[in-house]
Order: sequence, then structure tokens, then C-alpha cells
Amino acid sequence: MTTVSFDTPVAAEALLRAAVLFKFDGGGDAEPYAGSPPYAHAVRRLLAAVADAHRAAGRAGTAQRWLGLYRLGGHEERLSFVREFVRRHPDWDSLDAEARRAWVEVVAAPYTVSDDDLAQVIA
Repeated sequence: MTTVSFDTPVAAEALLRAAVLFKFDGGGDAEPYAGSPPYAHAVRRLLAAVADAHRAAGRAGTAQRWLGLYRLGGHEERLSFVREFVRRHPDWDSLDAEARRAWVEVVAAPYTVSDDDLAQVIA
């Protein structure tokens, strides 16, 4: 396991924001990362690190705001991206519900996917 540390939460926040913008707005260069489980894991961990750093500094409200910002519901543009991208999976039509949810969560990361979000994506 590799560990990366930041001097301030702001540095981690900047990297998280850049990683998210690249994933969802990076065009063809970003496409391999949009469906990458390791990338999804990395951006989820980065979001968790940002929230943890704020909690550790006594800013639980700021931590919750960061986590709330990365819920798929309410982000129509991201939801649309996920809806379109997940269908590119070569076995999309034959995936069971559990596999579909897992794939949607990879593509949506670091955004969390509620049951309502999932229903909108797979509709």
C-alpha cells in the first residue's frame, strides 16, 4: 500500500476536484479512467481523506458538506454522464442487479449512488 499525505486539506481538495473534473469532463483522454475500478477506488479514498482531515481539525460540518457535495442525486450533468457511460459495458444487458449497481458505482465515483439514483441511471 502506498500512502500520500498533504500538508493541508486544501491540497487534497484541489487534487480531488481536479480528478473529478478530469474524469467527467476530460473527453477521450479520460475515458479509460471513467470505467476504471482502481481510479474509482482512488477518488473515493481521496474524498474520504478530505472528510477525515476536516473531522480531525474539528470541522465536522465541513466534512459533511464535502460528503454531501458528492452525492449523485442533484447533479443532473453527472447523472447523465453515468447513464450514458454505463451502457457501454459490453455485457450491460446481461448483468444482474448487483453487477449493474457495482458498475454504476465505479462510473459514478466518487459520487455516492442512492437507490433512487440507481433507478434513474438504469431506467
